[in-house]
Amino acid sequence: MRRAPVVAAAVAGCGFVAGVFPVFESDLFWHLASGRWILEHGALPRADPFRFTADAAPWVDHEWLFQVAARGVEAAGGLDALILLRACALALFALLLFASGRRAGLAPGLAGLVALGATLGVRPRFLVRPEIVTLFGIVVLLSLLERLLSAREGRQQGLQALGKLPWALAGLVVVWVQIHGEAMLAPGLAFLSLLGATLALPAPARRSRAAWGVVFGLPALLAGALLVNPYGWRLFEVPLGIARALADLPAANPEWLSSFAAPQPYLFAGIAMVTVLAVLARRRCGRWPAPEWGLPTLALGALALSAVRHQALFYAAAAPFAARALAALPETRALAPRAARALAGTAVALAAVLALWCALPPASGPLRPRHGGLAWGFGLASGRFPVAAAERLAARPQVGPLYNELAHGGYLLWRLHPPRQVWIDGRMELDPGLLHATAAARRGAGEWDALLAGRGAVGALVRYDERRRPVVEPDGEGGYRQVDARTANALLFPPELWQLADWDDETMLYLRPGDPAWREPPYRFVHPEDTGWTLARAAADPAFRAAALDEVERKLAAQPDSRRARHLRELLRKAP
Repeated sequence: MRRAPVVAAAVAGCGFVAGVFPVFESDLFWHLASGRWILEHGALPRADPFRFTADAAPWVDHEWLFQVAARGVEAAGGLDALILLRACALALFALLLFASGRRAGLAPGLAGLVALGATLGVRPRFLVRPEIVTLFGIVVLLSLLERLLSAREGRQQGLQALGKLPWALAGLVVVWVQIHGEAMLAPGLAFLSLLGATLALPAPARRSRAAWGVVFGLPALLAGALLVNPYGWRLFEVPLGIARALADLPAANPEWLSSFAAPQPYLFAGIAMVTVLAVLARRRCGRWPAPEWGLPTLALGALALSAVRHQALFYAAAAPFAARALAALPETRALAPRAARALAGTAVALAAVLALWCALPPASGPLRPRHGGLAWGFGLASGRFPVAAAERLAARPQVGPLYNELAHGGYLLWRLHPPRQVWIDGRMELDPGLLHATAAARRGAGEWDALLAGRGAVGALVRYDERRRPVVEPDGEGGYRQVDARTANALLFPPELWQLADWDDETMLYLRPGDPAWREPPYRFVHPEDTGWTLARAAADPAFRAAALDEVERKLAAQPDSRRARHLRELLRKAP
């Protein structure tokens, strides 16, 4: 039996299973809404059509090609078709890494183990997002550069001697940049790859002008290819806008935290393992292995440490580099047939175990996945999106513009635009000051009310935040004393300024008192987020308790499956 096809099939199968999990990323939905807009209008957006806070601000939609493709798949087969496509893409990515290991000279078993390790590493970021194309782009780019460098004339002669390969690389970047902004990494990665290979040449060849012409000329060609996009040089405004939006925020999206602020043990272990392999190969062979892969891997490792969202980029280069470092060791170049068979069997068995773990991950313990929502399944991840609220808002288009949180903006666009616009979505670069203004206004109900009114919001759709914050008043001696504790939304939406118009298991809807667009009576007694306050009032006031129970029963009559309403009813019934 030939081992390579069996190991390849096991690796691909594991990748496919690992790629089947429900949609839990919010950015997918504004991509789908954008793709729908492009297809309906037959043009690319130049001004933002989605936010009422943006006032039709200029928008560089640099991921338009992904959006059109994703919308086409969704229109044909729904979200489940996108999930299946992601699973196929992860299987293909695992196979690509396996093939790269085989080209490096590894036996099937070792190539499979390296590919499985990297596949597990990219999985938390292998979402239905343009980032997937960047992972493929990194591997393909560096593989083509490796091919370019494998010929002696490619190392010593100028670009004119390299035939069509530089133009193939430029074409890759032209397509890549229409899909994902991280195509901007291509010139830098190409420079590091070519620099590493050139520095490893013998001294006479290293001093060749033609060799250095390639080192600088090819990245310059790729930098020029980045400008072949509908927005030209304005593409480079996007990362600058994102950086301004995230700078000095009191709280940040976890994916933008550094890998030290949000520890990533698997990433740290991967970096350590690759480093050990490189040092071991250097000591055993007298030179650094595959410098054309090593320097890009080093740079992507630093990028992965800077932000959690970049961690998958490291594995795209690290797996081929680790394979080449392993292949440089004398022990792996001369594997005995029995050892090769054992390694192949180990790779197949590990692929099966990892596939089972991906499909049925433990809910607790050290083997529980660090990233939620990755269990086997299709459709939407439970409790992540304002599904019920969107249904009710769709039936009430007369309700005016609403504040929404960042995590819900994309979904609301996908479900309700047109005609409804949103306060914010995942495009942070569009209005870098909005996140800062929102964070500053949360200091008090007055500032919050002024922000929403100033930006044109007549209400707010918010998630639950059950953390209690102190309520203080002057103590008469120049200081303050705590007189109560309330949840964040209870403090930001006081009843004299706002009424709780509706709520469900995921969200609460606040509107101005007497808003004619919402005809149902508001919830004046029960507060589904601040249950401690509700129960304390119920215990002290039987009339309040009866009124709160009536409101909970009204909610259950409208939404019998509401878990939060059933739980609150039980608590109120037990209240003394």
